[in-house]
Formats: sequence, C-alpha cells, structure tokens
Amino acid sequence: MAIKSIFLLFFLIYSTSICMGQQQIEEVPPHIVDLYKCEGDTFMAFRDQYVESRIRIRYKKGDCGVYGERLYTYPNNEEFTYTTENLIEISDTNFVDMWGYDERLIYYFKYVARESTQIIIKNISNIDYEYEEKNCDAPDLRRRINTYIYNIHVYPKNPKPNLSAQTITTNPNAPEIVQITASGCDSNEGTFWSSSDPNAFPYYNSTNVIHVSNTYDCLEYKVKCNNRFCPQYPPNWSDPLSASDFRHTQNNPGYSPTFSDYLNNQKNKSVGKPEYTYRRQLACIQQKARDEYNKTGENGWAGGFTKHLFDSFATKDACDLSANYSCKYATTQIGCLRETGDLIHGVFELGPGFFSYQPNGNLTEGIASWNQQHDGFLTHAVASCFDELKQDPNFYNPSMPTDNTAAIDAMQTFVITSAIWSRWVAQFFYKPKLGYSTIQATPNQAISVDIQNQIYGDIPSPLIKDQLFSQQVFNVSQLKVTAENTFFLKTNSTIQLTVQQNNMNFTSSGTTYQLNVDPSVATITNSGLLTIHSTREPLVTGRFPLYVTVTNNGLTGIGQFAIYDTDDDGDMIADTYEQRVGLNPIIKNDLKSDSDADDLLDIFEVNLRTDPLKKDTDGDGFNDLEEYLRNTVPTNANSFPLIINSISSGDWNNPSTWSCSCIPTSADDVIINTAHTVLLDSTMSEAVCRNLELLGTFSIQGGSLIINGNRTFVDQNNVLPK
Repeated sequence: MAIKSIFLLFFLIYSTSICMGQQQIEEVPPHIVDLYKCEGDTFMAFRDQYVESRIRIRYKKGDCGVYGERLYTYPNNEEFTYTTENLIEISDTNFVDMWGYDERLIYYFKYVARESTQIIIKNISNIDYEYEEKNCDAPDLRRRINTYIYNIHVYPKNPKPNLSAQTITTNPNAPEIVQITASGCDSNEGTFWSSSDPNAFPYYNSTNVIHVSNTYDCLEYKVKCNNRFCPQYPPNWSDPLSASDFRHTQNNPGYSPTFSDYLNNQKNKSVGKPEYTYRRQLACIQQKARDEYNKTGENGWAGGFTKHLFDSFATKDACDLSANYSCKYATTQIGCLRETGDLIHGVFELGPGFFSYQPNGNLTEGIASWNQQHDGFLTHAVASCFDELKQDPNFYNPSMPTDNTAAIDAMQTFVITSAIWSRWVAQFFYKPKLGYSTIQATPNQAISVDIQNQIYGDIPSPLIKDQLFSQQVFNVSQLKVTAENTFFLKTNSTIQLTVQQNNMNFTSSGTTYQLNVDPSVATITNSGLLTIHSTREPLVTGRFPLYVTVTNNGLTGIGQFAIYDTDDDGDMIADTYEQRVGLNPIIKNDLKSDSDADDLLDIFEVNLRTDPLKKDTDGDGFNDLEEYLRNTVPTNANSFPLIINSISSGDWNNPSTWSCSCIPTSADDVIINTAHTVLLDSTMSEAVCRNLELLGTFSIQGGSLIINGNRTFVDQNNVLPK
C-alpha cells in the first residue's frame, strides 16, 4: 500500500474519531487461494505476498490528526502468526529482509506436498499515536486484522483404488443387482471403468459406483481414478473384481428368474457361434424343468433330484459354469456341444451334482424316486429340447450338411445314455453313503462305520458299443473314419486312423483332423496317427467318448470311438485317472483308503471329482466329507453347509420362520433361537433336519420329527434325547 493511501485513510478515519476515545478494530475479508498439487511435488506458497506491519504516527499542534506525521515503521513479528495442520512437510522457508513503509514482503514458503491441508497467516497491524499537545483525547490504538489462507489440495500421483461389492435387491420380483464401489479416488474427480469384455472400452463415471444387473455376469471389472489434477502421472488400475462372486445363494437358485435370464442371455450372445447349440439346450431344459416345478413342485419330475441338480449348477461361480465355456477344440455347433458336455458339464457339473444327491426315504424308495424323476427329466426336458432344436434356424451342422436331423438324433441318444450311466455310478456309491451317514462329520475323526466290499453292490457294467455308437452319424458322414476296425481304444496306445469315401482310402494330403478332447486325453498328427493318453472316467468300467472330425476337399466325416482303461492294482479306479489326481496306479487304494485323512475314502473322492490328496478341495472351510454328507458340492466354493436359524415364532414348514426363507431339509443344521416357539401341528407330516439345537421351544402337536434320518421325540421339558 502506498504511503499516500495510508495518510488518506488515516485522515478520513481519524478526522472524525480520534478525539472520541474509541478503539477501532477492522477485520479485512480473508485472502483465500486454492492450490492443487500432486503428492511429493515441491511448490511455493505466498510468493511475493505483502503483509502489513506496525505503523507509529505522531501528531503536532493543531486539530487532532490534521498534521499527522509518520515517525517510523518496524516489523510486528510478535503479532505475526503462522498456522498449519502439520499435514505437509515444510522443506524450506525464506523471508527476504525487505521492508517498505508499512509492508513486509514474503518471498516464498517452500513445501513438499504430502496431504491436503490449510495454511493460514494471520497478521495484526497496529497503528499507534502520540501527541505533543494534550488538546485531544487519549491516544487511540487502531488494529487491522489481515488473514491470508491457502487451501492446499494434494492428490496422489499414481492412485490405485480398491473395489468392493454387495448384492442389493430393489424389487422382490426383480433380479438381484450387484453394486460395485471404488474407494481411494477423490469423490469429485470421477472414475474410469473397464471390464474383461474385449469389445468394451473404458468409460467415465462421475461417481465411484456402478451397478451390474445380471448377477451371473462373468466379467471382471476394474477401475482407475480420473486423476485430473495430476494427469502427468498415469494412475493405476485396481485389482479386478468379478460381480458373480457376490451373488446371494437364494432359495431354489436353479429355478430362479435370475438363473433363467443368465442362461438365455448366454444363448442369445452365442447365435452364429459354435457354443450356440449347447447353450440353447441348457437354457431350454432349465426352462422346462422350472415350468414343471412351478406346476407340480417336489412331487413332479422336476422336484427332488432334478431340482438338486439345477441348484448345484446355479450356485457355481458364473465364470465356472458350462454356459460360459468357449470351445477350444471344436469349431462346429455339434462338436462344441460334445466338447462342452464331455469336458465341462459332465465332469464339473453333472458329476458333483449326481454324487452329492441324497434322496429322502429308505434305500429302495429313494432309488426308485431318483430313477423316476431323472427319467421324466430326460424325456420331457432333454429329449423334447433336442426335438425342438431340429426346427431352430440358428442350428447348422456343417459336418453333416445333408442331414442335420441325424446329427441331433445321434447326440440325443448319446446324451441320454451318458446321463443314465452317470446315475448308475452315483447310485453304486449310494449304499456306502448311507453307511457314511452314521458318521459325525468332524474333521480328523476316525471312521466309525465298517464299509465292506459287499455294501457297494454290483459295479456298473461298461456301456457297450450299441449304446455309444450312432449308426445314423456313420451313415450320413461323407467320409468314413475308422481305427483298425475297433471302436474301444485303450489308454497308452497309438492307432492309425483310416479315412474312406465309397470304400476308397483318402491319402493324408489335404486331410485335417480335429478332436473333441484336450491334449492330456488324446492327440493326433496331420497323418491321422491317434495316441490315447488317458481317460477322464474315474471308474474302471467307465467309457469316455472320443470324436474325430475329418475334412478333405469340402467333404466331412465324424469318427466315433470310446476310451477305456485298465486297473492294474484292482481298486476300481482307472490307472491313468489315478495318475491324473496324484494316486499311485500300482498300489491298491482299497475300499478303506483315505490318502488325505479327511474321512472320505479315495474311491468316493475320485468319483466326486474332489482331490483325494486335499481335505477341503474347494477351500470353502468345510472338508469334503462334511459337504458330501450335507448334500453341498465339495468342488464348488459357493456351495457349503448353512446353519438355519429361526427368526420368529411360527410353523416349522413356513419359510418365513427361518433365516433361509426356506423349509429345512434333512441336510440342514437348525437352531430354534431363544424366545421363539416353532410349531409342528397335525396337518404337517414331518419336520426333518440333520441336527437340531433348542434355545427356544419346539412344540409338536402332530406329525414327526426326523433328525439325521431317525424319528426323534422332545420330552415334556422341551429337551431332545442325547
């Protein structure tokens, strides 16, 4: 401020107030500056900023203030204050020793940006007065308060946000929504999102939240901060997150609208691709089973075993579902159907689903119900959907351009035959599973039931050629593919394939071969030399299908074979399968062998597709035996035993009584909580559970209580027998 301005200011003010004995205090509006800096950057604040200092004025004779004269100016350090929240590091402070008449020059304060903070300099400028003649009132002290504020906004150079997710429901009748939230970015900056979809580009979102409506979405999502204040420093992407990991396990998940929508979306996305036929069939049979269950419930063919099968599918992570699988070997729709069915659906979905099922009732009734429901499903869903496929314009099989119907009929026969075989194998192990059911599933507990050979019954007989070989496919194939006049191919063998048209051999020149299996099972050379390495069927009587698609000069053909293995140590486990899972094929794993000491025998584990050398195959915290006994899937980390708690008093068979919004089954552990009374009246046939803990009251006014398969009674004191 120039000296003329000061004198003018003093004259205007004190010509009217100095003789009035009033103290004048003036607070100037603060000077506010916002700085945006990147973490670690060095910067200067208050550069070339002037702050006022103390001024002393003497007045001579005459009217007060008229002849005011400046005597001196000196720095008011004692009333110069500097404050900060100490969240940034001061690296240097530099004052220039330069004084004007009434001002102090700050050259700069130098900082290293660490965290956002505020720097405040508050300066009190005092103006004192003294007089030669006492013809005025006592001297006044005029105080001026100046405040200088720097808001320092510090942003990270390379921020890496974190992602979290939760499932929310906006409408009971609408599909679940997964809400994904990014943390670690400034809320005012916005974010860029990306997914694993190769056709999607990163997009900007003004908030830190996105919603994924399809909770069976297999895509992985990641996010990065907008970082607009530090664009010279590229931000880091977050670790990816899959929305399907946060899907709720709901009631009847296999028949839920959400699962239906997922299957139909997958089908629609694959029109014109090899995956179409398989995904269409899966969506079709699920819809037919769902419609049947809504009409007939547990009493129809879609209840019991069929419902259990779809529930076990739907609780898997979407990324592991066969409906998400992209074929690696087959290039045609029929070939891809076989590949997906053999490598993914059969091994990782049907196998665990079949083996984890435990029907209600005694052995004879349970098996009969199982057969009835499965046969109904194969007839009314599987066969029916294959018939509808013949009319689907999106289906085309270039391997048999002259007869698509034959290809569909052949696949229908093979699929149904394979499904029945899987049921036979699962039922073969059902008897010893009943023996297991008397064991308390506690980790490391010794097996207390003696499982003898005869409890298994008869081992399922191998499928014969007529059950596996389609004459229709052979007849319509333009090229005939054979293997030294044999259909069954042994593991660890090499066979030269023969390709003929009209009984004339084709040379290897120009002929291409494609297998429906991965190279660990079989490989083939450009000349048609086929080597069988292993089987994916664990039971020695199993027969694993192998298809070879051959093309030459626009002509096509399909060779049909089945792989079999030996059992050198006589433990019913195929030798190459033992090698695949880490067992020794020449050391017998007898019917009591338990290599990982999880109380689940090796013969069970290889057929469950669990790891016989690992107690908890899927790592969900429940060992394989406990999951096996409680009808959850031990190869699926999203499927694990739950404890059902009462959430209010009510009827046992009313889903609103329980925390799961379901009716407890024979596989569930149930707790009736304190102050709750659960009623079983005469209109209800029975209440079933695996274990029951009474903290509240269980009132039986009719019907039966079945715990772990045994009829149980509660005494007059509401106590269960030991």
